[in-house]
Amino acid sequence: MNKQLAFPRMNKYVQMFGAVLFAGALVACSDTQPSDAKSSPNNDLLPTEVVVKYEHELLVAPDADKIKGIDYVAFVTELAEKIKAKKIDVFDPLDKTKKLDDNNLSNIFDDRVNRTSMIDEKTFDTVVTEVPYKFDPSSVQKLVFREEWNFSKEKFAMTKTIREYAPIRLVKRNLDGNGFEVAKQMLLWINADKKSDSRKLLAENVTYEFNLYNQDNPEWLESLSVSRFVDLILSQVLDGKSKAYDFFADDKVALSVDVVRANLGATVETYYVENEEKNAPDTVQVLGNIYPDEIRSVIFVEDWYVDDNMVIYKTVKRIAPVRHYHMVNELAEDEIVKKVPFVVDLNY
Repeated sequence: MNKQLAFPRMNKYVQMFGAVLFAGALVACSDTQPSDAKSSPNNDLLPTEVVVKYEHELLVAPDADKIKGIDYVAFVTELAEKIKAKKIDVFDPLDKTKKLDDNNLSNIFDDRVNRTSMIDEKTFDTVVTEVPYKFDPSSVQKLVFREEWNFSKEKFAMTKTIREYAPIRLVKRNLDGNGFEVAKQMLLWINADKKSDSRKLLAENVTYEFNLYNQDNPEWLESLSVSRFVDLILSQVLDGKSKAYDFFADDKVALSVDVVRANLGATVETYYVENEEKNAPDTVQVLGNIYPDEIRSVIFVEDWYVDDNMVIYKTVKRIAPVRHYHMVNELAEDEIVKKVPFVVDLNY
C-alpha cells in the first residue's frame, strides 16, 4: 500500500497554432452504454455546476503501476482521417468560435517539403535546406479536456460530460545550436455539440491520476470545491456505506475501516523513551490524525467510448484518493510520499 506511483504531472503549456489527427481499429461496443450527463440541481458537488479543464496524458509510462490508457495512435489516426474527409468540424485552438479552413488543415495533415534558405557566412551563397514533413499520429500524446462533473451522494455515482477536447502534439525545437526543447502544440478544438447514437468502446478501465490542484493554471479547476469532493469520497467509506479495496491488488481485496483509517494517517506509533529515575523505559504513544487536505489527487477508473463524430464519453467506475504527505527517509531527509489508501466502486 506504500508503493510509489509514477504518475504524470500537469504542466503549464503555451498554445501554439496547429491542427489535429486520428484513426484505427476500435473495439466493438459493449452492452453498457454511457449516459449523457447534464447539469442537475441534484449535483452534490459545490458549486452545483462544476466545469473542469485538465491535461490528460495519452502516453502511459512503462513503470506507471496500474495506470492504463487507450490505443492513442489508432484514435489519433481515425480522428485525422475524419477531419481530412470533413466529416467533423474542428475549431481554431485560440478561437473556439472559428472553424479551421482547408489551408489550416493542410498545414497539419498534408505531406510536404518545408524549405528554408540562409546565407552562408563564408561564401555568401544562398543555401536551401529541404525538410520533409509527414503527420505523425504518435506525436499527439496529450488531450486537454473541458468537461462537466456531476456527483450524487445518494447514489454514490459520478458522471462526466465532455464539452470539448483538444489534441496536443509534442514537437522538438532547436535552441540555436544548444540542443533542443520539447514544446506542446495545441492543434485544434473538437466540441461535443453533435453527438451520435452509434458509439464504440474505446477502452475499458482507463486508469489515470487527476490532480486536484493546478498551480500552473489554477483557473482550470476554480469551480471545483476540492474539500467537498474529497469529503464525499472519504465519508462514504469511513461511515461504512461502501466497501473499500486495495488499489494495487490484482483481485478485489477488501479493507476494513480500521485499515482505511490507518492508511489515511490515523495510526498509533509507539516509542520507548529512557527514564533514568525509574531505570526503565517509558512507553509513549503518538496518535496520528486524518487530514483530508493531504488528498491532493485522485485516481479514476473509467470506460471510454467514442461516437461517429469523435465525441468521447466516459463511464466513471471506480475512484481512489491519493494521499500526499511528508515522511522522513532513511537519510533523515524530508520527502513527500504518495500513497493510495483505498479504491472504492461507484454506481454507474
